[in-house]
Amino acid sequence: MLNFGVIPWSYSSNPDRFQQSLNYTDKEWDSILSGIKVRSHLVLTTCNRSELYFTYQDDSETEAAIFRNFPEALLSGDAIEHLFRVSSGLESMSVGENEILAQLKDAYTKAREKAHTDKMLSLIMRKTISVGKEVREKTNISRGKTSIPVIAVDLARSHAVIEGSAIAVVGTGRMAETFLRYIIKMKPSYITIIGRNSERGEYLAEQYGCKYSGMNALQQTLNDVRIAFVATSSRNHIITQATLPDFAGHLLIVDISNPENVDPGITRIDGIEFIGMKEIQGASTNGLQLKREEIPKVEKLLKMELENFDARLREFHAEEFLAESYQFIESIVLNETGRFVKEIDNGKEPVAAGHHMAQSIANKLLFQYTVAMKEAAGKGDMDLISKLRKIFAED
Repeated sequence: MLNFGVIPWSYSSNPDRFQQSLNYTDKEWDSILSGIKVRSHLVLTTCNRSELYFTYQDDSETEAAIFRNFPEALLSGDAIEHLFRVSSGLESMSVGENEILAQLKDAYTKAREKAHTDKMLSLIMRKTISVGKEVREKTNISRGKTSIPVIAVDLARSHAVIEGSAIAVVGTGRMAETFLRYIIKMKPSYITIIGRNSERGEYLAEQYGCKYSGMNALQQTLNDVRIAFVATSSRNHIITQATLPDFAGHLLIVDISNPENVDPGITRIDGIEFIGMKEIQGASTNGLQLKREEIPKVEKLLKMELENFDARLREFHAEEFLAESYQFIESIVLNETGRFVKEIDNGKEPVAAGHHMAQSIANKLLFQYTVAMKEAAGKGDMDLISKLRKIFAED
């Protein structure tokens, strides 16, 4: 029987593994998966977490291998509950944020395109996305400013004027795009996108009416703009004092990267202000106070959804068992029918050939039950023997 699991790495709970995972290639993920023999998988990567969702054949050997390699892994109901909490925004740095739902959809779509999913994983992911939507429709957990980029922009506006100012967005990922989507409404004089991924950078520039430049233009761009918003997946500081050797002006740098891409020591340069995740998380925590009464409502809703989905999973396992059983029986019947035809062609008497076919089908169909019955008898497992007998009861 298939089961479901998750390996969660976050900046707060597993910083080292989280940092390593940010740069994993498909080949490296495949190497990780080979050690735990998964059937299907998808990877969710955000600015704060990397999570591996997977299905696996439910047996003690496989589960032992999972926990041996990944002690932080969650399996079965614990894994599904965690995933529902993630989709609801309860595990986000900014509780109730909406971006996580789009990120889950994107991760699921990419996994499907790579043929990395199976029926069980698809069932769980579709339900997860549905639960995330339901939580936001039936509670106020996502009311107000919940997105880290949006909170960061609002915090920046308390330090500098965005309207009519020159702006830089360093990064080309989803968080950088959220910056663009929010900032463009404030009508800055212009926006320059800086990043390593030229294809993605040029796409964003076209979508939002901006200019794109490569990382080699970072120093000049920072000298020319009033505010720089930074959101990349780099593991190192990309903006330091050395980046602006001859700076003479006023620049506010806002960094939401994990780890920080900006050396806080940059503020030693006259005219530079810096807002990092510490300040942004503080602003997010203030907003959390207003949502505390919504969290129990979300958890109550999730409890109900988990109970309902547990029943659906039991149905799924029964359906899968029946489908596999039909395929197994059909393959036996087809093989034996083919042999029956050959025996008739070779001159065997039809009744004898038919009897031989029926006996062979019965033996093959009952083989596994026979083995299970004998093993149960040897162990004195009368409960299993009783269940096996009921399968063939006439009533």
